[in-house]
Amino acid sequence: MSTGAFGRDDTRVGENLEGRETAKPGARELLDEVLQETLSVVSDSAPLSTEDLHKLIDVVRRHGDRIEEAGVFDLVQCLLGMRFGGLAKNKLHWDNVALEITHSLLEDPPSDERLRRFWTRLYEAAG
Repeated sequence: MSTGAFGRDDTRVGENLEGRETAKPGARELLDEVLQETLSVVSDSAPLSTEDLHKLIDVVRRHGDRIEEAGVFDLVQCLLGMRFGGLAKNKLHWDNVALEITHSLLEDPPSDERLRRFWTRLYEAAG
C-alpha cells in the first residue's frame, strides 16, 4: 500500500481509475485552463452559489473529514461540473482531466493547503 500526503491509500484511486489514460499533449491547454479555474474556486476569495455550496458539502459529507485522493477526485468532478459541464460528454476525457487536476492539487503544497482549508470548512458546514 502506498500512503501519500493526507495519509491516503494511493492504490485505492489507482484501482478505481485503472486503465484510464493521462491527458494527451493536445489537451494540455484545456487542462491548464480547467486547473486554474478549479484552483480559483478552491481559493478563499471565490464566491459560490448556495446550490453549488450544497453540492460540495454533499461530496465532503460522503467522504468524511479525512481528505483522501478519491474524495478530492469527486470534489474536482463536482467543481468541473459546475464550471465545465460540456466536458462530461466524453467520460474518459472528463475523468482524465479530473484525475490530472486531482494530482496537481495534491502535489502542489500551496494548493494542497488551500484544499485542506476548503475541505475543513465544507466538512464543518456539513455538520
